[in-house]
Amino acid sequence: MNQLGLQLKQRGLDAVEHSNPTWVESMRWWAKHQSRQHGKVSADDVRRFSRQLDWQPESPNAYGAIFRGKHWQCIGRKKSEHPGNHSREIRVWKWV
Repeated sequence: MNQLGLQLKQRGLDAVEHSNPTWVESMRWWAKHQSRQHGKVSADDVRRFSRQLDWQPESPNAYGAIFRGKHWQCIGRKKSEHPGNHSREIRVWKWV
């Protein structure tokens, strides 16, 4: 990704996190816990948990904002189970 693309991505994630601060922070806490318990976590896992709580973010891009920060390490990829993602690959994360 070129420099401009990275800057635009960061701005977008900043905006999403700013407009959903409580949701992002709560789901980030849950994702950290899941990673520590199971060794990994994905946006699909967070999406399932969020649905169980019946608490959705204002933007679906908020799922990506959860895994921002130096402590998240991508440890692999998998096909998304969420129908709206059309089986695209998503990252699998670990909190380190």
